[in-house]
Amino acid sequence: MVSFLTKIISIFFIMALCSCKKNAVPNSSLLNTQNNLINIDGNWVLYQYQLFPSGAILSKSDTLKFVSKTNYYYNSVLSNYELTVSQTVGSSYRLYLKNTAFGNILGTIPNNFQDIGEINGAGFSPPQSSVTNTITYACWLRKI
Repeated sequence: MVSFLTKIISIFFIMALCSCKKNAVPNSSLLNTQNNLINIDGNWVLYQYQLFPSGAILSKSDTLKFVSKTNYYYNSVLSNYELTVSQTVGSSYRLYLKNTAFGNILGTIPNNFQDIGEINGAGFSPPQSSVTNTITYACWLRKI
């Protein structure tokens, strides 16, 4: 009798476990809400860039004025950006700039860039090419 009762309880337990639904955890890069975005302070100038893989380093003078955690002006044109902690590269941030002279670009930058006031040769690419780790541009920015 105990063996039969144990089997019945085991069957109900297994059925209960099998009927539970597990909700998928969304990709953390899709969870960017304003609460986990990082603010960039002040005005910056994109003063040079390089087209990869073997382009020359070219001068540029584009102004980026950051006004909130999500908005910035690229040469006086209002646009959006996201700065989040990188989930793949330690001690770095993930910067997604929309509507630049290069289109929408995504790059990994050092987490101390605001302290030093520069971003030196950071690799940026259109977001879809970041899946394949293809760097399209190297960009140099300086706080002004």
